[in-house]
Amino acid sequence: MRCIAHIINLVVVDGLKETNVSVKRVREAVRYIRQSPARLQKFKSCCEMEGIESKSSLCLDVCTRWNSTYLMLNVAQKFENAFDRYATIDPCFKFDLQSSDGLPDSLDWENVRRLVDFLGHFYDLTLRISGSRYVTSNIFFNEISSVDCLLQEWQGSNDIELACMGDRMKKTYQAEHERGSNVAGNTGENNESEGAKKKSRLNLGDQFLKHKIETGEANSKSDLDCYLNEGIKVVDEKEEFDILKWWQLNSGRFPILSIMVRDILAMPISTVASESAFSTRGRVLDPFRSSLTPKIVEALICAQDWLRSPIAANPLKSKLLTLKGLKRVCVSINLLLFVSNLFAKLFFIYFSAFSLCEISSINDNTVNLDS
Repeated sequence: MRCIAHIINLVVVDGLKETNVSVKRVREAVRYIRQSPARLQKFKSCCEMEGIESKSSLCLDVCTRWNSTYLMLNVAQKFENAFDRYATIDPCFKFDLQSSDGLPDSLDWENVRRLVDFLGHFYDLTLRISGSRYVTSNIFFNEISSVDCLLQEWQGSNDIELACMGDRMKKTYQAEHERGSNVAGNTGENNESEGAKKKSRLNLGDQFLKHKIETGEANSKSDLDCYLNEGIKVVDEKEEFDILKWWQLNSGRFPILSIMVRDILAMPISTVASESAFSTRGRVLDPFRSSLTPKIVEALICAQDWLRSPIAANPLKSKLLTLKGLKRVCVSINLLLFVSNLFAKLFFIYFSAFSLCEISSINDNTVNLDS
């Protein structure tokens, strides 16, 4: 099975081979503003004047990476009015862009929104299939079939540009699909030839089948037959379905099939996570840190993965909050003890002074009586 992320990447790249002028105009506008901090500050003031409240910041794409183009366009479309106001404030902005492809107008922004919606499907799909902390084998057919339905819908679109893009992507998709089928067919033929060579070794299997027939167990249904004869479980889209937990709970009903499923679901449908792990080598072992031992490199990469893990971040955050809460309680207790000790000392001083006053008054009365 080929990496589905690579198939999606090839399909989208072929669809975006003929980049329209609108993308180039927006790219040049973003590049101009990001060239200096003064321009960025002036652009932020334009956003404030237009009442645009967004935590996103302008980012420039890499032309060879469609996902970065999607992120750039997705952010830039939110600042359409800010770009128009910036053109009235900075005269060099309009002059500089007119020398290349020109300023993005309302029609360009409409094309950008349509392209963002177009690329958003594949961007979300890539994120879902590239996960490394959950099972992805069970969603392969659903995701790849959704791509086929989406391309068919775009082929029948009234938008000529979108229809042409859908045609190019559909051809690439079919070519990759046929390539995977040919690989599977060749593998099947090899297995058949190997099976013919090993036909003489199946005597033990024949004896086992004969034993099953004699004992009457040959007619019993297998785990796979029982599983396929069951009804389809309908899961709501809002409900989170844990397929590993389901097979764990039903392992008693399907003992053999559950073991097979455990091995099948362990295979990811994308190699993005493993490739990312190997590409980290160049950022850890560079010319300035080429003497690191294997244990240190392993510790660095593992620590980076653990720190970026959302699963490990939540318990750590909760523990930090707990420690902060305990610290506040200790401070409150110490403050209470300090105040109570202070009151005790003040009371002792007051009582001592009162006692001295009483003693002195008694002595005065005794002296008066004696006189």
